[in-house]
Amino acid sequence: HVKCKLLLWTTDTSCPNDGLDSSRDVHDRPSDVVLVSDCTHFQNFHAALVVTTIRSLKQGGTAIFCQPARSDSLDNFHKLLLTVRSQNDPLVSCQWWSHPLVDQQHEQALSQHADVYDETLHRPKF
Repeated sequence: HVKCKLLLWTTDTSCPNDGLDSSRDVHDRPSDVVLVSDCTHFQNFHAALVVTTIRSLKQGGTAIFCQPARSDSLDNFHKLLLTVRSQNDPLVSCQWWSHPLVDQQHEQALSQHADVYDETLHRPKF
């Protein structure tokens, strides 16, 4: 079962999982997998994004972040996740993934669109 939801990011850990409504049906329970795409660019919301993502997952769930670097924003977000990991182990584990198709598209963009392609804005990291 796949669902798409708009989540209110908050650091309030007492909020329900989606931060919007305390009434839940079976389809609004925490998820096995959460996909977060292009959400780490506003650094002042990093803490709220971490809390909201963790609240949205079942215990043992997986969050997959697909993000461009956006200068130091992704690295700073990753450092925050590592801080959460070190304080609450094994709540969070982090690993970088790569995919040959993404790498191939990156190389193609570098060679064919070097005038407009900016790796820090256009190349996703997982």
